[in-house]
Amino acid sequence: MDLVASYQTIFQQVLHHNPAVLPVNELIVSDKEAQKAFRPRQRRASYPPIDSMLLTAFQTLGDRPAVIEGNSVVTWEVFAVLTASYAQMLNNSTIRRALIIGRAGSQMQAFLAACFLTRTTYLALEAGTPEEHIEEVIRHAAPDLIVNSAIEDVETGAVTVDWHDFHSVKSRADNPIVWILYSSGTTGCPKGICVTADSAAQYLDSLINRLGLRSLFSVEQQGIRVIQQFPPSFDGHIEEILLPWALHGTSVIADRYSLLDERKAKAFLSRHRPDIVSAAPTLFSAWNRMPDLSPLPQICISGGDFLATGDIDQLMARTQVWNSYGPTETCVAVSMVNCARLSSDTLLSIGEPLDHVSFAVVDQHGAGLRAGQWGELVIYGDFEHHCYLNDPLQTDHKFGRDEQGTFFRTGDLAMADKEGLFYLKGRMDDSCKVRGNFIGLGELENRARQYPGVLAAGAAVAFSGTPEACLVLAIEGKEPIQSGLQQYLARHYPRSHLPSAIFLVESLPRTEIGKMDRQRIVQWFQAWFEQAQQAQDPITEETLQKLMDCWRACLGYKGTLTPNSDFFLISGSSLSAVRLASQLENMFGVMFSPVDVFRHATVSEQWSLIKARQKLNENEGAILGEKYLNVDDPTLPKLLLLPPALGRLVELQALANHLVGRVTVSVLMMQPNIVENLSEPAFKTALLNALKAQIETEPDSPARPLWLGGYSIGAEMLAALLQQEILQNIDKLIFFDPNIKTNLFGGHALYAEFMAFFREINHSVGEGIEINADTDAETLRQISPALYQEWRHYVLQHQLLENKTFHERILALPLTSVPIEMFFSDDADTEAMDALMQQRQGQVSIHRRSGNHFEFIQRLSADDFIDSEQGKGS
Repeated sequence: MDLVASYQTIFQQVLHHNPAVLPVNELIVSDKEAQKAFRPRQRRASYPPIDSMLLTAFQTLGDRPAVIEGNSVVTWEVFAVLTASYAQMLNNSTIRRALIIGRAGSQMQAFLAACFLTRTTYLALEAGTPEEHIEEVIRHAAPDLIVNSAIEDVETGAVTVDWHDFHSVKSRADNPIVWILYSSGTTGCPKGICVTADSAAQYLDSLINRLGLRSLFSVEQQGIRVIQQFPPSFDGHIEEILLPWALHGTSVIADRYSLLDERKAKAFLSRHRPDIVSAAPTLFSAWNRMPDLSPLPQICISGGDFLATGDIDQLMARTQVWNSYGPTETCVAVSMVNCARLSSDTLLSIGEPLDHVSFAVVDQHGAGLRAGQWGELVIYGDFEHHCYLNDPLQTDHKFGRDEQGTFFRTGDLAMADKEGLFYLKGRMDDSCKVRGNFIGLGELENRARQYPGVLAAGAAVAFSGTPEACLVLAIEGKEPIQSGLQQYLARHYPRSHLPSAIFLVESLPRTEIGKMDRQRIVQWFQAWFEQAQQAQDPITEETLQKLMDCWRACLGYKGTLTPNSDFFLISGSSLSAVRLASQLENMFGVMFSPVDVFRHATVSEQWSLIKARQKLNENEGAILGEKYLNVDDPTLPKLLLLPPALGRLVELQALANHLVGRVTVSVLMMQPNIVENLSEPAFKTALLNALKAQIETEPDSPARPLWLGGYSIGAEMLAALLQQEILQNIDKLIFFDPNIKTNLFGGHALYAEFMAFFREINHSVGEGIEINADTDAETLRQISPALYQEWRHYVLQHQLLENKTFHERILALPLTSVPIEMFFSDDADTEAMDALMQQRQGQVSIHRRSGNHFEFIQRLSADDFIDSEQGKGS
């Protein structure tokens, strides 16, 4: 009867309204339901300050455990003494920002505690962070104090503090920012996210209330035990610290990679019996496949990426699983829900907003939408002082204020249902337009994970920004599953929204904190697509069979190998790349470095390289070798490129794929073994002569324009090599994302950056050969000659660029009729670009394309280089 009455009400309103102004949404969703979804903030008059929590703990908890690190137990009394040592350093009016470099544990936690107590802004980087990134953060944030706890021991006991009478010389009103977080892996445009102490206190109070922790755990007894496993670049690590502080509990330090191993995870959980763990869905998906794992924490909080029912369906029967959501800009998390509330056959909700914030969903013009409508999620809270450090334009773009208060535009595509639960389809920038249709990647992934046999799914757009753009889906599962999955998806989506390709991977690529790495999905798809297009030739050559046997031995791989098998698609890693290189050197008697494995990832590519190096004596002294990345058609323009450092070809290969049939693309690969003993002047002379010789060998044909270019450091090297003799023999110069204001670093910093490429390597490889991040150059020369040659080559490339910037070299080029094209990514320095454009106006064409340094070049198409009407070089 209720249903009939509802339809009668709607029918009566339809009869009495002009169709043009009929409030359709109001007929479907009542005002009461709308109010439930978009309720105002439940902000309290005041919140317990976090520094007050610490002072109480220091004065009352004594010998109760504060931090457990392996076999070491740090009591609250000892933790207070350690905090006092840092507080003495920081309680100075001239120190407003302080950076600690170290590992998770009592030292970093005490430093954070001292920052709270002294009103000092906290910054943290994990030990082992590449030196370039550390220097970048220091330049951008300009901390007044830097502490490296990995190499500096803080003396405890030397400082005594009367916590009953402790006062900071700084006020929170004067310095409201409590921490600045930098996301891991910046690419030249650091993004420091500033969060206030007030927001931290509000968030912590709301989190405890939502989880019911005060009633679940007794503060008077032992308190709670919370696992700490996130790196300091992820705001989840602060949540892991604040919870035991607030509830007088214990932080238990864990290695995040060990928790993914069933044997190690079981040993850790049995020994420490933690109550709460906060992690990315990757961990819970792994635990979901471990039915014997126990004792599980009572509360598991998932955050940082999409959580699917299939990730936790077994886990939910044994513990509480909460799905949380929150941008770093709004302080860790702003919503969460107990997954037991949710239907098992739908997209998992991110829950209701926490009490201290409220949500709105808006359209592209900022107008509010109702429950049931998809739009951008906007978060209201006390964000007056939240910002991007030194970036007022981005701050103004993302933060704003209206009659409801201060808000943050998330860029996430969201919807509220009639019960007040919110759902995400994905990020607005993760959503895409393919074949003229808007598609949410996150939504597709969640739907795919509901198909039986699919363990995980990752969607991406290949050839984005080109007419060939297509949707691809990588899945973890078992053969044969693709056909059934495609049919399943076809029942839920129109044909235009279906992926063009579904391919299996052993493990989806993820970032350090567990987020989906869509760029690598595209790279893997391109490799898979190439393999699928090529005929599988029978293996008749003995050398090729020996190479495959070496792969199997190195990886413990028992599956099928073909000439097109990719080392990194069948569980290869940086560590196994070193092991493989060492074995190939011994087996074939040629120099073979780990970098060679990265450059030549397939069996056939490594086979060709081995044969070429076995014949190297026939062409001794050749510093450059040409490698074609697509079909060499003499009727097409030819683009001859210098590659980036370490010869990375992934992005250039993607570019070449886009240019097939329009432009021939080749790269000039250098031979590190030839340049090992050269000085910088000799290297430059040899490289210049080789470049001239290569250009002279090109046929002089007016019907085939020759373009010379470079990508990244390859573009900067090209600018350093250009002479009139070269310019008069080419038809165009093309530079891809050079560093305009080249800021070189040398010595230890350069070597650290090089070794960071292999920083995962911490085990023995070969027979008695050990390479790790601390290995010095001379030791490297002795234990791995091939890798040392790569290092020498890397040094010479950078030395070639000393004395002048790319900007200065371009201005110094002689005026010629040779057109100059430059393509820059979003990471490029805008001011430097504008200055170059003004100074070379009419002589240089400068273009900016969306995407970071690695993404943008893969989005270029032939139309960016070719005059579509004449078919000639633009």
